[in-house]
Amino acid sequence: MGLNDKDIVAFSGAHTLGRCHKERSGFEGPWTSNPLIFDNSYFTELLGEEKEGLL
Repeated sequence: MGLNDKDIVAFSGAHTLGRCHKERSGFEGPWTSNPLIFDNSYFTELLGEEKEGLL
């Protein structure tokens, strides 16, 4: 796809906003504790294993 590391981090960081729908990915609910704030919480929760199914 031609993505570099910076691109992949940016796209992954977009998971900070919004929520997931079960019919599209098998996971239901917000990706982070507060899906209305854009920050690094997706990465910290992913590394902290606070939520199952983020990967």
